[in-house]
Amino acid sequence: MKKKLNGFTLIELLVVIAIIAILAAILFPVFAQAREKARQTSCLSNLRQIATSTLMYTQDYDETFAMSAYLQRPNIIQSVYDVSQPYLKNNQVFVCPSYTPGIDWTTRLAAMRLATPNTFRYVAFVPNFGVFGDNLCGLKTGYTPVTPQAGIPRSSETVLFFDGYWRKRNQGSPTQALDFFNILAMARHSEGVNVNFADGHAKFVKAGGSFTGGNTPAGSRAPTYYSWRSSGIEPIRISGEALEATNSTAADPYNDFHGIPDTNITDSEDVACP
Repeated sequence: MKKKLNGFTLIELLVVIAIIAILAAILFPVFAQAREKARQTSCLSNLRQIATSTLMYTQDYDETFAMSAYLQRPNIIQSVYDVSQPYLKNNQVFVCPSYTPGIDWTTRLAAMRLATPNTFRYVAFVPNFGVFGDNLCGLKTGYTPVTPQAGIPRSSETVLFFDGYWRKRNQGSPTQALDFFNILAMARHSEGVNVNFADGHAKFVKAGGSFTGGNTPAGSRAPTYYSWRSSGIEPIRISGEALEATNSTAADPYNDFHGIPDTNITDSEDVACP
């Protein structure tokens, strides 16, 4: 007599497969969120290190912040990243794991027939132009003076660097790509931005939320130092492609993380080149 073999019926197999599919549908988004949270934490750690290196630089240079960019003749752009690099000694700190390889600084400048000192290539964080002045006289008609530490009344609320994107759009002239309204915050972490501050700490802030830096002086372009046009008006844009497509001008930037609270510096305050 043959021994009867026990096995799964077709219905039982289909039930098991259905259960596995349901569990996968539930767990995969959780795993993805956990991975993104880990990237966000790593990104925040990088920003803390950049804040520390920036403050070390200021101590070595008369308690004055570096320029975001300045022109070394004939066509070399020296940036805040270049002067920070000796204090970091690791270019990966400039990159966010959620946005790799990052902004190709070398290629962007080459498109404007400019070059770099080749200290680094990719970055994911952009500077507050109100804190980090610039001098591109010869390319532009105005420059932004450098800022001393003593010129920052509320260091714990003043942005240094943030998750950002440098738009390729020139909107009239190549150097306009270097203006504050083309250097935008990118909400790459759960519709929010990692930010570091002039006292050295770093934190996550929600796009379009209560992070404003306070009210600006009467007559300023915007009512607050830090603003996000998308709050209740348009969707949060979380990719470079979306930021390229959005309208952002000096009069109406998509977002603005440039300025120093409790001062007259509300974005990038240019004065005429000599």
